[in-house]
Amino acid sequence: MSLSLIGIILVQVYWFNSSFKNNDEQFKFHVKQVMGDVSNKLQKQEAYKFYDKYNHYKDSTGKIPQKNDLLEFYYIQKNNITNKTIIYSNSIISQNYGMSSTFF
Repeated sequence: MSLSLIGIILVQVYWFNSSFKNNDEQFKFHVKQVMGDVSNKLQKQEAYKFYDKYNHYKDSTGKIPQKNDLLEFYYIQKNNITNKTIIYSNSIISQNYGMSSTFF
């Protein structure tokens, strides 16, 4: 009787551990999938904003923007509830430091 009880307990412990591992793997899979979807959405949004800025510059000046004209990008986020405005900016430095590619 005690041997069968120990066997049942061991089966339940094994079942609990395997269930926990499966749920953990499933959770990780879903998190990676959602992060990939968010990443793709942000990439498309950034590309749209870049082309919008590119076309706005092209329309306002009448010429195709050069590399130096598009080195600074910014994103403005407005919260209508608190009336706060956050400006995120990113600029690209185009300088050649003369480092060899073996450095990286």
